[in-house]
Amino acid sequence: MHLLLPTVLLPTVLLLIYTQPTQQCATNGLCGYQPTCGAYAPQPPPSCSCQRSYGCGSYGCYRMRARGSKSYQPKRQRGPRVSSESSASSSREDREVLRQRLAMDRVRRKERLSEAEEILLVAPSVARNRRMDGPVNPDRAFYECCLDRKLPDACLQKCQFSTFTKQALTAMYFKQDACPLAAMSEMQFCAAQGRDHRACCARNGVTTTLAGEKCLNFCDQRLGHPQQLDMSFVPCFDRFESMKSCFWHDLTRYYKA
Repeated sequence: MHLLLPTVLLPTVLLLIYTQPTQQCATNGLCGYQPTCGAYAPQPPPSCSCQRSYGCGSYGCYRMRARGSKSYQPKRQRGPRVSSESSASSSREDREVLRQRLAMDRVRRKERLSEAEEILLVAPSVARNRRMDGPVNPDRAFYECCLDRKLPDACLQKCQFSTFTKQALTAMYFKQDACPLAAMSEMQFCAAQGRDHRACCARNGVTTTLAGEKCLNFCDQRLGHPQQLDMSFVPCFDRFESMKSCFWHDLTRYYKA
């Protein structure tokens, strides 16, 4: 019987979202760059006025990242005073830029990308984390991905596991927070690092709501599976923390404070 009475406000909020057609509906999942899932299209021209060091993105002004390498320069000369560590870092940046350029060329030719190529374009930090042999800090991985997705500062504040909560999403819906509700799918993707966590979520009881196995859709954050949410997904948010714990523990397997 307790499943019929959500213990938090968010399910009620989402019910309002789905029953008011004038409001923007929530979505789950990112499309990516595959031709079968909304192939690459040029971004619309910026319509916002942002301060210096900020750019204009889909959700408003976002913090532009400082990068050591803006373009691929294979013949770049490095002075004798440059340390070997700095030289190695520059070489890695060059290789990443080259891989991104080659992948984008394939997108423009409407060719199917590998999962690694697509992740590199959508969230380079996630691609780097997957290649790392060393430790990964879960909160930093979450935050870096949100930077990749060009989320505004109001959303970046929620890009850590302690602040990405049902209460935060409630405030976003009621416009009590500057982070738009549409960014929820971006943050869910970043928290999950674009991986499929359905097995963990099933073990954590995510399917034990009235929505059943439909709730596992929130745990599968691989690219190319976007979907519009409707009322039938509302009970899933009773298990929001259980979903997050799967994302966190998947990263902490490789991270030690």
